[in-house]
Amino acid sequence: MINALTYEEMIKKINSNYIERGLRNDYIGVFIMRPDLESGQSILNSLNYYHHLTGRNVNFYLP
Repeated sequence: MINALTYEEMIKKINSNYIERGLRNDYIGVFIMRPDLESGQSILNSLNYYHHLTGRNVNFYLP
């Protein structure tokens, strides 16, 4: 899991996945949430689970 601080960094990483790793069917998930709320904490607590469950073709970003 890679935290993208800006939109430009996120796009660069997505493009590099295609160029360097040949991931043509690369799916992304962009989480926009408030980590101080219960729902945000629930998502953050589950990220490791989803990261390992989805394999290398799904990347989650937290801008």
